[in-house]
Amino acid sequence: MSKKNTHNTQAGFSLTEVLVALSIFAILSTFLFSALQWGSRASLVAKDTEKSERLDAVYHLLDKALENATLKFELDETGNRISTFSGTSNSINFISHAPTAVDLPGLYRVSLFTRNINGKTNLHLTRTFYRANQNKNNGNQSDKNEDFILIEGIEAFQIKYFGVNEDKSKTLWQDEWIDRTELAKKISIQFNYK
Repeated sequence: MSKKNTHNTQAGFSLTEVLVALSIFAILSTFLFSALQWGSRASLVAKDTEKSERLDAVYHLLDKALENATLKFELDETGNRISTFSGTSNSINFISHAPTAVDLPGLYRVSLFTRNINGKTNLHLTRTFYRANQNKNNGNQSDKNEDFILIEGIEAFQIKYFGVNEDKSKTLWQDEWIDRTELAKKISIQFNYK
């Protein structure tokens, strides 16, 4: 009689093979997770860099416009003399020389303010060619307002003005600068954004 092979031949993986496969999977998962995390960080850094560059451009634009601000006086509807420079804690209006890159040299009426559109508050700057004794109510319709969104997603916004107070007793930071005979010495614009 011949002997039959009674050796157990079940199909499957040995414990060593399973451990090696799990180790390779863990190493590959670690590399993949690291690559995804690095990509996510790179994306955040790129967004922060873009915001920083945007803020730098806005800072220089406002700095030049305010540096070139000119104090002019106009007559209101009743014939009273009013200043073209006025500011509150949430907006500022002034006359400034055009930047050198603008096609039409001259003076422009500039306004900086926030506007809420669809639940999102944005920082706006408008600019209109300036003509003497042309206030907002009787402006020439052929002069087009140029409206720029400087920063989107403003959470808080405040403007302060440094100069002699209205009774000329002290020089200090103030929330308003309306109908004064001189420009503010310094202007602080603070905001938070998302």
